[in-house]
Amino acid sequence: MVSLKLDDCRYCSSLPPLGQLLALKELSIEGLGRVSCVDSEFYGDGCWATNKPFKSLEKLTFKWMPEWKEWFIFEGGVFPTLRELRIIGCPKLTGNLPSLLPSLSVIEIRYCPQLVASLPSPSALHELALMNCPELESFPEGGLPSNLQMLEIVSREKLFLRRMEWGLQSLHSLREIIIRYYGREVGSFPEEALLPTSLIRLDISFPHLTSLNGKGFQHLTLLKQLEILNCDNLQRLPEEGFPASLSILDIYKCPLLKKRYRRKNGKEWRKISHVPIIRIDRVVIT
Repeated sequence: MVSLKLDDCRYCSSLPPLGQLLALKELSIEGLGRVSCVDSEFYGDGCWATNKPFKSLEKLTFKWMPEWKEWFIFEGGVFPTLRELRIIGCPKLTGNLPSLLPSLSVIEIRYCPQLVASLPSPSALHELALMNCPELESFPEGGLPSNLQMLEIVSREKLFLRRMEWGLQSLHSLREIIIRYYGREVGSFPEEALLPTSLIRLDISFPHLTSLNGKGFQHLTLLKQLEILNCDNLQRLPEEGFPASLSILDIYKCPLLKKRYRRKNGKEWRKISHVPIIRIDRVVIT
């Protein structure tokens, strides 16, 4: 067996010894409403000396487990080939998370409001997505891995406010950033020294954003796509304009911008007239 999905086993209160399935490559555990602990039984209790648990597993997903609180961390080489880890909709999970995951390239954690555990940060990590995990205040000690290519942060609280500590400018492989922040503590974005020169796509959503900092864009000479979403208070685009490399500009649910830029004339239009494709509320206007 190479793929297994446990779904909507609502009366199941513990997990079977799935770690004994040595050929298993993909495992998805969803909707197990009574499981409160992923413990040693999950790995195959008593069989560790002869066979390392989950020695072939590449993708692991936990989703919609409302009572899950603890994850027993097996010490001794578990998940050696795990490439993708997803934890979604586990509101009571606090930690810990496995840290020794040498092959991990994708981490996705969403809707885990009590999770305070340190994130694994293997050198192979290419994609990191964090959404609605307000107790996560910072990235792992040592920062984000240098090979990171995609970063998605959706936050209301602490993590975004420490964005100048993320060290993004030193991540020369980072191509795509999605940042959505729903707090009130930001008026202008991005800071001049925040984003890496390698960036190709930027997607931002700040309901309380009042201005875009043009100097924060000028060094982004590879930027091709910019999406500005749900910025209710944003009135105009930067006076300096955007980099010449920009080929797609998407403006969605930004009523003040829509009013100012929907007509292709006037002083404001010159800021974006060089962009080949401009969409406002999903309608192409160029």
